[in-house]
Amino acid sequence: MKAEILKGAPASAALLEQMKRRPEGDRPLKLALIGTEGDPSLGSYAKSIRKMAEEVCVDFQFRLFPEDVSEETFLEAVRSANEDPETDGVLLSMPLPKRFSFEKIQTVMKPEKDVDGISLVNRALLYEGLPCQYPCTAEAVFAFLEYYKIRLSGKRAVVVGRSPVVGRPVAMGLLARDATVTVCHTKTKKLHEITREADVLITATGCPGLIRKKHVKPGAVVIDLGMAAGENGKIVGDVDVKGVSEVASKIAPSIGGVGVLTTAILLEHTLNGAERMKK
Repeated sequence: MKAEILKGAPASAALLEQMKRRPEGDRPLKLALIGTEGDPSLGSYAKSIRKMAEEVCVDFQFRLFPEDVSEETFLEAVRSANEDPETDGVLLSMPLPKRFSFEKIQTVMKPEKDVDGISLVNRALLYEGLPCQYPCTAEAVFAFLEYYKIRLSGKRAVVVGRSPVVGRPVAMGLLARDATVTVCHTKTKKLHEITREADVLITATGCPGLIRKKHVKPGAVVIDLGMAAGENGKIVGDVDVKGVSEVASKIAPSIGGVGVLTTAILLEHTLNGAERMKK
């Protein structure tokens, strides 16, 4: 058995075509990314956003601070982007430095411009199951599964990862789509015994090679959202694709999978935010 490798590019292209058909506004839209040095994947991520943004006429601004930037300086940059009438969406690079207060940043982030759903307002709405700005990666997972016609209702789903911007909202989205959901993490004992029960296995830990052949139920769908620096600084995912492909039916790898669609979702959120503010 050899798993089918699912790519994000076709789903992303379809979404971009929809955005291109929207009527043009009075001015180009603007998306601001604010981050700190130290994340090896941030440069390539910003590059991919800029390239895709040009396709849908979104002005992309990237502000990068030194790793030792003060929390107040960083917060002031977020406030400035929030208050700029020309900025339609604000994105923060995750994870933030550990010395920063995530709760404080959530409070500062303006919900209308919060394209990644991290503000307290958007998170509260999400956990109440009410309409909100959904985190980009989580929404991309469901757009990806829908594009490939993978049903979730009645399925057993396991999420490995509990971050507030990926693992938890993915779990909430699975519940909303009538899957039976178990959330695990890197401290879960006998992880493989739980993950082998999954019809749909979604992992987002940033631990290279965590998910191997023994972790996967035969015929399962595996979605890898993890990213970390592996050997020689190369970005790798959570899943050992070579081994897992011997048992899974479908795999969305970390590189070239859902992440490509995440960028398109991010731009769609920027467009949606501009429309909401206009109304």
